[in-house]
This record gives sequence, C-alpha cells and structure tokens, in this order.
Amino acid sequence: MKTPTVSLFYYLFLLFVCSCCTRSFTISGKVNAHRWYGAGQGNIIPPERLPNCDVQRFGFGATTDIPFDGTKTSKITGCSTNCHPKQHIDFYAIPLKEGKYDLMINDACLPTLASKARLIHFKSNPDGAHIIKGESVSVINDFETVGDSWLHITKYDTTNGQVKGKFELHLVNKKGDQLHFRKGRFNVKL
Repeated sequence: MKTPTVSLFYYLFLLFVCSCCTRSFTISGKVNAHRWYGAGQGNIIPPERLPNCDVQRFGFGATTDIPFDGTKTSKITGCSTNCHPKQHIDFYAIPLKEGKYDLMINDACLPTLASKARLIHFKSNPDGAHIIKGESVSVINDFETVGDSWLHITKYDTTNGQVKGKFELHLVNKKGDQLHFRKGRFNVKL
C-alpha cells in the first residue's frame, strides 16, 4: 500500500515530466491527414497601410521543418528552435476582432481586387531551399486558397495582444496539386 507522500511524489513527478514534453506552436493542424505544426510570429498592420479598412488588421505566419514529401527525418522540432525550414504558411490582412472570416470573399478594404490570394500563402521547400544571406533561392510548390477556406478568431486579448483561433484551408498549386489543412489552430502574440 502506498503512503500519501509516495503517491504525491509520483503525481508531481508525472506532472513535471508531462509539462516538459509539451511545446507551444504558433500554428498546428493536419495537412492531408498528416500532423503539421510550426513556430512563428504575428504583427499588427499600421492603419496608414490600409486606409480603407474600418477594422485594424494583422498578419501572422509559421515555419516548420516537417518535410513536405513525408519523408522521415531524425529530429523534427516544428522550428521552435533553430531549424532547416521545409514549409511556411502566412495569413495576411486579417481583421483584428473576434469572428469568422471567409478567405475566399474579396475584401473591399484591401488595395487590389485579387485580395483573396493575399490572405493566405503556403509554400513548401522539399529540396530544403530557403533564403540564404538575403538571396532568395527558388521555391517550388507555391499554393493559393481555393474552395471552402476560413479563419475564425475565437479570442482576442487586447491587454496582452494574444490572438487565438482556428481555421480550415483548401489549397492548390499551379500544377493542380491540392492540400487540405484541417483542424487548424493558431495562437499568436502581436
């Protein structure tokens, strides 16, 4: 029979071990049934850059070292530390208030009618190409939003600048390859 002290010790030990294993990622979800997670940051867009918008806008993105082609690698970090990036996703000019936004509807406050292409951008670098010393290496598999794609801001804490929410994306590239980003979640500090 275990004493209460021994049981408490085991409980605290397990709690410590589990808390060390958890990581916080800017964006997570499933891409074509494979787990996806990455680290990044967000920024508020200055109002003078989008003078026709009646609501403040923000953007955010994340990078991951998960190989796009699904090959196994030894240590995937989700780019929570230094990494060799393989994929990147960006969201642009999203209204900074709680609500659900259809990413396929043209946004009248943005400067171009092709605004839906600016709201989400996904690129993959299966060959490991990335920006080195300010020179852009060619990137393949550049995707754009199609179909039922939305972003839902579930919480915006104005005190600490924390924005949380969920999203779903249907993406296609110029070759016709499609991706479905399901159960997407984001948690970004502006």
